[in-house]
Amino acid sequence: MPRQRRNVLEGMFYHLMARGNNRQKIFQEDLDYEKFLALLKWAKKKNPFHLYHYVLMPNHVHFLAQVQKAEDLGKAMQRLLQGYSDYFRGKNSLVGHLWQGRYKSVLLPTERSLLFCGRYIELNPVRAAIVKKPEDYSWSSYGFYTGKRGQSPFLEESPGYLSLGNSAQERAYFYKEIVYGGEREQEIREEMGLERRIGRPKKGTVPFFEISPKKGTVPFFSYQ
Repeated sequence: MPRQRRNVLEGMFYHLMARGNNRQKIFQEDLDYEKFLALLKWAKKKNPFHLYHYVLMPNHVHFLAQVQKAEDLGKAMQRLLQGYSDYFRGKNSLVGHLWQGRYKSVLLPTERSLLFCGRYIELNPVRAAIVKKPEDYSWSSYGFYTGKRGQSPFLEESPGYLSLGNSAQERAYFYKEIVYGGEREQEIREEMGLERRIGRPKKGTVPFFEISPKKGTVPFFSYQ
């Protein structure tokens, strides 16, 4: 059967995730991360969309994006993931699939969700015990929002971030407070539970988005 077409809504915000097949590593050295980001820049230029947050983990990637034209998001992701797959498999003389199925996409219900979804994305390396602090991880958007890395050729400041203050310094300060604070975590988890996966969930399931998984669990989109 042909794949069901995604119902992508123009102007809306999505949390996107792609994982290595069988949870295998998709990045083995800095050159791989750099190649992926170069392909991301190229894919966005060919099929534009707004990218607000990202993290590249050893075996999966997360994005927070806003759709401009409905057809462009899927085309850009296809260019990116296929292009990187061709590069990685060719470099390592591999056969078979690099990615575990299609990328996942979750619709964010409100602009208020952007900051906390961004927080979730950028804390992935901390939860995975790769680093102790998000600013110590090179392959995420956290440094872009806190002034550590300056401008980016493919990132834009999210509407949620821009609402935090009138100056870059003020916005960076409050964003750090959100990332490190977490005092509103339960409220945000409840709100994020209203999100839905775009695709074909099993009949009778209720989408749930895990913001802070229990110790020892792997953050992922789950259905309860």
